[in-house]
Amino acid sequence: MKRFGKKSGIAAASVSAALLGGLVAAAPAWAATPSGCPEPSVSLTNSSSGYLTGKGTASCSKTVSGTLYIEIKWDKNLLPDPLTAKNSQTGSRSSWSTTVGTCDNGNRRSYYARSYWSGGKYHDTTPRHITAC
Repeated sequence: MKRFGKKSGIAAASVSAALLGGLVAAAPAWAATPSGCPEPSVSLTNSSSGYLTGKGTASCSKTVSGTLYIEIKWDKNLLPDPLTAKNSQTGSRSSWSTTVGTCDNGNRRSYYARSYWSGGKYHDTTPRHITAC
């Protein structure tokens, strides 16, 4: 077994710290929920024909920049849940609303809607068994 001297250990630690620092610096720098905005509200509806509509909304106390996402997902026992449809709204505003819709080829599955700010916490509806159009 080869032993490394004190200088080798310091050099290896320096290289590791530099690499780790580079990884940390490479992480995106966005705010989870824009200041002055609530966590998004989320809903999932289906029409009599089976068309699924997911909606994410938020009313901020001031104009903010960001991205609000809405997704419709298939609730499976195995994670991650497959994405069925997705949309987003990006820009600067105080009133946020984004929708997404799908027929999902007439499948009967357990679906839920998910809304979140870019980098923020997920907010999900309760999964429901729906026959899509």
